[in-house]
This record gives sequence, C-alpha cells and structure tokens, in this order.
Amino acid sequence: MIIKYKAMEARKFWIIASLLLAVTATSPKLMAQTDEGQEEAADDSGTGSEECLKQMAIFTDNAKLKDYQYALPAFRYLLEHCPTPGTGLYIRGENMLHDLIKKESNDSLKQLYVDTLFQLLNRRVEAAEQEEKYGSKGFIIGRKVIAMAAYRKNEVDTIYALSKQAVELEREQTAGQVMYIHMIYTAFLRKANKLDCGDVIDAYNTLNEFIEKGMEMTEGQDSVRYKNYSLAQKKVDELAGPCLTCDNLMEILERDYEAKSADSGWVRKTSAALDRRACAKNEAYQSNALLVKIMEQNANMFPNATAFLRLGRQYSILKNTEKAIEAFEKAIDLESDSEKKARYYMVLASAQSEAGQYSGARSSARSAAELKPNWGNPYIFIGDLYVSSFNRCKTDDPCTSYGAYWAAVDMYQKARSVDPSAGGKAQSRINSVAGSYPLKSDCFFVEKRDGDAVSVGCWIQTSTTVRTR
Repeated sequence: MIIKYKAMEARKFWIIASLLLAVTATSPKLMAQTDEGQEEAADDSGTGSEECLKQMAIFTDNAKLKDYQYALPAFRYLLEHCPTPGTGLYIRGENMLHDLIKKESNDSLKQLYVDTLFQLLNRRVEAAEQEEKYGSKGFIIGRKVIAMAAYRKNEVDTIYALSKQAVELEREQTAGQVMYIHMIYTAFLRKANKLDCGDVIDAYNTLNEFIEKGMEMTEGQDSVRYKNYSLAQKKVDELAGPCLTCDNLMEILERDYEAKSADSGWVRKTSAALDRRACAKNEAYQSNALLVKIMEQNANMFPNATAFLRLGRQYSILKNTEKAIEAFEKAIDLESDSEKKARYYMVLASAQSEAGQYSGARSSARSAAELKPNWGNPYIFIGDLYVSSFNRCKTDDPCTSYGAYWAAVDMYQKARSVDPSAGGKAQSRINSVAGSYPLKSDCFFVEKRDGDAVSVGCWIQTSTTVRTR
C-alpha cells in the first residue's frame, strides 16, 4: 500500500532523492552493469520447446542489435509461454525495457513497460530460487529496488522493505546504489514518524559495516564498484546525520549496553559509530567509562587491526598515550595490507610524538615511508618533528644551533622529490623555515658557509648542510 504524505514533506524529500538517484535512474546501461559476466550469461538460451528456442533466438538476435521492434514480440512470447528461458531473457530483457521506458512519450504505454519490467524481475527471483545461474535472490531484489526508486518512487513502504531485504541477503555484496536507496527511505520514514532515530542509527551502522567491507573487497580490483561504495558511504552519512549525534549514540549506549553487551554484532556496530563521530572528544562524555569499555570489548571480540585502531584512537582522545601506543602497535601487527599498515604507522608516530617519544615517532614514520615509498607525508612529519625540537636542541653556537631547521628542510625536500602531490605543502614549510635561518655573518664568524656539512646532535643525530639568509 502506498503511503500518502504531506505534499511539502514529500517535495523536500524528492528533491534530495532525485539528486541522489539521478545517475542510476536515467542510465539503463549503468543499471545493467552489475550482472557479472553479463555477455556470457546473456547468451544462455535456456531450455524448452522448439518454439521457445526459436523465439529465444529471434529475441536474442534483435536485442543484440537493439532492434526492439522485432525483439519485443518474441520477448512477450517467452515471458508468457516458456517457463525455463535462459538468463539472456532476463539480462537483455531488462536492458530493453529500461531503454523503452526511457524513450516512450506515451505515459500509458510507459507504465505498461514498467509493469512488464517488474513482472520480469519477479519472475527472475523465482528462477533464481531454483537455479543459481539466474543470480542471487538478494541481487535481483536489489535491481528491483533501483527500478522502483526510478519509476515507482512513491511506493515508500515497498521500497524500504525490499531494500532492507536486499541488504540483509547480500550484505557487503549489496550494490552501492541499493545501500543508499535504503538509507534514503529509512530517513524519509523517520521524517514521516514511521521510524525513529534508533532505526536510522541501526540502518546506518549496518550499511557502514557492509560498505567498509565492500570497499576493502573492491579497492584496486573494481574501480566502478569501489566508487559506488564510496558514494554510498558519503550519502549514507549525510542522510543519517540529523540522527547521528553523540547525544543519540550515547543514549543508545547507556540504555542498551547492559542488555546487549554480549551481542558481538551490536558491540561492533555501536563502537564503530561512536568512533566515526569521535564522541569521546565531547567533554560531556569523556568521563563515561562505557566509551572505553565498549571499544575494549570490541577489540576482544574482534581482535583485528580495525578494532585495535579504534581502541587506540579512544585512548588517544582520553590522553592515555601509553595504552594508545600499545593498541596502535597491535593494529600494525594485525594488518596485512601494506598501504593500510603505512597509514597505521603514521597514526602511531603521532601518538609517540604526543608522548614525547621523538625517536620512536621518527622510526614509525620511516617504517611508513618504507611501506609506501612514494608517500611524502612521513618525511613532512619527520621535518615537523625536527622543527618542533629547535628550542630543546638549540646550542650556544650562533650558526650550527639551527641544525634542526636544516635537517627539517632536508626532509621537506625529500617529501617533495618522492611525492609531487606533497610538493605544495613541503615548499610552504621550506619557505617558513628559511625565514629563520641564521645570518651569513653569524656563520662566518664560526667559519661556516652555505653548503658546509655539519652534524646535528640532540635526539636528531643526523648530518645536514649549512643554510643562511
């Protein structure tokens, strides 16, 4: 049953929804792109009577040429009389119907095409329950969700229920479009007082868990799906935003912790949401012991790199740098991906720097640079460490006491040479430090000139060259 909402509320929603769904709703080609092995699968002619095989051949030949005038009669025959057509009927038939819907100017005929599309998708669901070759049930329901959001967007309850079902069945394999459509309709039902913020937060936590897994699964492997997951994550965050406040999250934590703390799924999702919103930074909640407790519990239940990274961030916010460093080191040990490990090393380096462990911080930054050689950030970080150490490493020598600055510039130049994208940031720091170089006369009196090799003491312990202004 279609829910009827106030016109003003509906208009506001559909302005948002139309922007989010514009690409999906207007591109049949995009809607078809997630049928993996599409061309090979579309050539499956199925089984059946001689007439069914004949009509399938007519449909396939004309659909390939997009000659839908001749493909359509065969398509109708197959849909009405052939119970076991090949996957080609569903794949090419769906593409054909999207194209016909898009180009049809007669509204009555357009609606007939839409009805036929949903008939086709429903039948494919039934076929998928019998044979795997037709695709997974959740995948096909997801395609129906995308089509409904494009052509029957006012059927709010149905789209919400179907999108929820698709996500539950497909999990991290759910198409990015389906994920943010589900979030759109969850948010709309909250505005219509059909759902509350607790429902929105539950949907947000579930979707983000699957999106993160989907991004890990497709990063470097499938750029289209990775971008779709990234877009979905951004839109899900935006739509959940009004509910996703630390006040709401903390209320849920305090209300449900005792009853749900043994539920590993609840612990994982709730800790992830609290971490994303950095609720521990809010002074009102910093003394709340449950924040640390749930992060520690998550790391115990799921001893993986992500869990210990989140735990470390929690300790860092609470200024417990010793435990933060320990958690970050554990995250590094558990992470196998070199690029992520490099990022974790930089998080560790920051915590070590905050704890006054400058040599350790530099060592961590160097480890990050080894794992990701073309990344300039580790060298900029080391340069910043040297600059911040100027006063504690300064000597009575009017020239060489500036060694920390010269060593910093060496690092900024290194960052610029290995990573062009870091060039602007590095040059800005070089320009800033250069204004603090000693005067030529100061170095002249101790018999030092530009380019002379010198050693820098203190904890830095490196060689550099004299620079003056």
